[in-house]
Amino acid sequence: MAGLREKVETVVANKVRAAIKDDGGDIEIVGVDERERIVMVRLTGACEGCSAANVTLEGWVEELIRREVPEVKRVVPWIFATGPIPHPSERVAAHPPPKGYSPAETLTRSE
Repeated sequence: MAGLREKVETVVANKVRAAIKDDGGDIEIVGVDERERIVMVRLTGACEGCSAANVTLEGWVEELIRREVPEVKRVVPWIFATGPIPHPSERVAAHPPPKGYSPAETLTRSE
């Protein structure tokens, strides 16, 4: 039986990539969190930085992948340039706010 990543790769290769390439872009599967069932993708080429990239990802790519691979919970954009893929629960621990940071202070206007 194929794993989650293999199923997603098949859908991307057979149903997603050609349509995105027709618009001058491409899609890369950056990671698959098997435990949380989250797929991380990066849109590249003409799609990178395009104002319609989020609509393409959320309105079409995610819907198609989730329809074809129902065990996928979410498809999210990969926004980090480099580095390992941290589990969502590890992101806050790995990147805590700077010492002394207070969100309320950033909203206070100085006169």
